[in-house]
Amino acid sequence: MKKSLYILLPIILMFVVGCSRHSISPSDGGKVSFSSSLSSNTVSSIQRDSLGYLWIGTDRGINIFDGTNYRQLRHDRLDTASLRSDNVLKIYRGNTHMWVMTDQGIDCYAGNGRFVHYHSNAASSRAACMIERKDGRVIALFGNELCELEGLTFKRKLSIAGTAA
Repeated sequence: MKKSLYILLPIILMFVVGCSRHSISPSDGGKVSFSSSLSSNTVSSIQRDSLGYLWIGTDRGINIFDGTNYRQLRHDRLDTASLRSDNVLKIYRGNTHMWVMTDQGIDCYAGNGRFVHYHSNAASSRAACMIERKDGRVIALFGNELCELEGLTFKRKLSIAGTAA
């Protein structure tokens, strides 16, 4: 049990530090009026991409603000490359990609309004946190299970309870 705790503690710290790495605070810039241009007033996440655009996650999709205009990315049941779900829980800026955690799983933005959908073999489809390491490995926490991206699937690697999956 002690050995599992020593393994688990650094992993949890990695998520706490890594997941807060790109958050936007009021000191990052000027004032922005979100008014009625957003798809919803329920904002769950705000992230800045590599171009400086603000990605605003809501319970009705993503709103991308370029400084002047808003562009909305929503789920379209007839388009398999659209956002998996409009209920965006968190947006994460990785090394080279924008990742979107929804109530249905994790999507990665592929450009031109298109998304790649990733699956998980964890018990929960909701990711609480994720990190893209400098070496390109992507790790996410689904419920109490730590998963690593392999191909198009986040595969269970460790349970928070300390038993290997």
